Order: sequence, then structure tokens, then C-alpha cells
Amino acid sequence: MENKSALRIPLKDLQKIIALIFDGMEKENGKSGIEIDKDYYFEIPLSEAFLEPSSGFPDATLGQLYDDWEFLERVLSNPEEASPLVLDHLASLLRYIAYKSVG
Repeated sequence: MENKSALRIPLKDLQKIIALIFDGMEKENGKSGIEIDKDYYFEIPLSEAFLEPSSGFPDATLGQLYDDWEFLERVLSNPEEASPLVLDHLASLLRYIAYKSVG
């Protein structure tokens, strides 16, 4: 596999993209929230998610959207807990939103 140089993505661009997506969803659906009707999902641990394909396929574990949201809600009331690792909990919810949008 070809080794590419590092990709640098400005955080402000990611914030803008997310805001554009959510704004579009609100305009299209007329709703400012999303209903979660599934809880469990398959997850690959972060420590194994970005290995080279030649390393083999990691085992999936189970994650829970309800637990992820509970964790994220705590960050709203305790902003000092907003570390980059919290993005892993957010990522599962964003994937679910994408899943719901095609269903």
C-alpha cells in the first residue's frame, strides 16, 4: 500500500461542514433533534482502527449509542471534560445519523 503524506484539515473547516450539514437537516426536516431507535452498534477499538491492512482485521466489540449520548451530555455540563477522546463517542452518533438519513 502506498504511503501518502500527512493530510492537514483545519478544525474551523470541520466545524463549518458540520454546521452546514446540521443546518440543512433542520431546514429539510423541520426538526431540531434526532430520534435514536437503535442502541447497539459494532465498534472497532480506537487502538486497532487505524492499523495497516496487512495487520489483519481487528475484532469488533459492541458499543451503545445511549451510553455515548449519556457521556456527551456530561460534557455539556462539565466543559473541562471536552477532550479529543470524546470525539469517539460523537463519531458513533454521527454514523447513526448518516445511517438514518439513507434509511
